[in-house]
Amino acid sequence: MSQFLNDFVVGIDVSSEFSIVAMLAPTGELIRKPFRIDHNPAGFHKLLDILKKKKSG
Repeated sequence: MSQFLNDFVVGIDVSSEFSIVAMLAPTGELIRKPFRIDHNPAGFHKLLDILKKKKSG
């Protein structure tokens, strides 16, 4: 079995100026409502902050 089997999954729909991010639990349930990140430092920091919180919590 994969060591990542129980990790959440992140899907990113990339466009030219922004991306839509969805996060799913290992069961396929939505962890949080899909959200937008802009393609700039603030947007990427937002994504990193959210991922770090989900990983630790």
